[in-house]
Amino acid sequence: MAKAKAETGNTAEAASTTNAEAKAPEITVRPMAEFAADFASTGKRAQIRSPLYLTHVRYCVTSRLRNTLRYLIGGLNGYTDGEQVEYGNMPDLEKWIFHRSQA
Repeated sequence: MAKAKAETGNTAEAASTTNAEAKAPEITVRPMAEFAADFASTGKRAQIRSPLYLTHVRYCVTSRLRNTLRYLIGGLNGYTDGEQVEYGNMPDLEKWIFHRSQA
């Protein structure tokens, strides 16, 4: 920009522009990914240390387990012995689960 003004003959204005540009502080630009990584790591570290976060995690785990058990037990509503499947007729995954539950 200073060169363009110098070519037009307005050298005083060009000189003041270059002096103002020379006095401006240098700004370092960090990539956004680096900034976000620094912010996320310090923010998450502080959050994990807080007792409220630990209580929240404990509540989430308990809530998930409770809801899973409610769903499984709810599937037993109306179950009769006539619906029982013989071990040989079970799919492999159900056999494995049955075997693990017996141990």
